[in-house]
Amino acid sequence: MNVLGALSAADRGFDRRLREVGESDWHRPTPCTDWDTYRLVNHVVIGGGRYGRLVRGGTREDFLAERQIDALVTGALPAWEENRSLCAAAFAEPGALERIVPFSTGDIPGRILLQIRVVEVVVHTWDLARALGLDESCEPDLAAFALRVWPENALPLGFGGVPFFDPPAPGDAPGSDLETLLRLAGRTP
Repeated sequence: MNVLGALSAADRGFDRRLREVGESDWHRPTPCTDWDTYRLVNHVVIGGGRYGRLVRGGTREDFLAERQIDALVTGALPAWEENRSLCAAAFAEPGALERIVPFSTGDIPGRILLQIRVVEVVVHTWDLARALGLDESCEPDLAAFALRVWPENALPLGFGGVPFFDPPAPGDAPGSDLETLLRLAGRTP
């Protein structure tokens, strides 16, 4: 699976779960202890636009400031579709994967930025599924891809020493690629 195919697969999984969110679900707790369903979905939705704008020449300052956007005020699905499309189109542009971008942790190639996005969407899709009691599975090829790129992205480092995800969850038992990835992201599958 290449990185653009992984983004498409990750987005499909999130889209499927997002379409199951009902009006009474927005304040359900999620495995992200500081985020309810609304904040989790908003994070994933605005992320697509933020990553797309960054790879198209956006600044680190704008990228960080955009974390405060509430993208869901006019509807979660239209906002998701717009931001998802922007992200996919931006990374499909010639040279986007090789372009050096000013990510929050420092300058990185677009390919690494997109890998981070894929891992983020995979983990948060599981978070959303867990919060709503939905199917928590992931396409096996996508889970394998996300697990393979995890170390390359230094995802445990995060921004300014604050990790992107919780510390790894305990669990020595062998598991699927998805279970291993989720434990690395501090989840208990």
